[in-house]
Amino acid sequence: MIRIICALIIIPSRIEIKNKIKEFEVELKLEKDQLTKMVPYRALSGFFKKSDEVADWESTRRMVAYIERLNKVNVLPYTLGSSSSLKKEVFFSPDWMKMIQDNVGSILGWIQFEKVKWLQNNNPEVPRLVYKLAPMDEKM
Repeated sequence: MIRIICALIIIPSRIEIKNKIKEFEVELKLEKDQLTKMVPYRALSGFFKKSDEVADWESTRRMVAYIERLNKVNVLPYTLGSSSSLKKEVFFSPDWMKMIQDNVGSILGWIQFEKVKWLQNNNPEVPRLVYKLAPMDEKM
């Protein structure tokens, strides 16, 4: 992965990034498979606590079925399709999308607050860190 980053120019365009990904497809295959296998499920794991049923992390098919059952009881932010590996589909809930769009200002403010808290807690030697941070722009 470091090799790819070093091979890109300072501010690459979307096309340049896609071209580099294609160029290093073989090297990235294992990482892409691992991300596809774990991230969609782990991001929903906080919602699993509301279920009496225990998640079976060893089987993709059983995880998809578990998420579908859980979604019928509590609406999840997204569900997953049945395709495997890098062709996996993610279906976002319209209700969650509307809630996020309606509250985007509050959500971004909360994220910024949490980032500042984390930075301050992990850098106690820097007093008044919040006043030394640059404001966020679209690229951040």
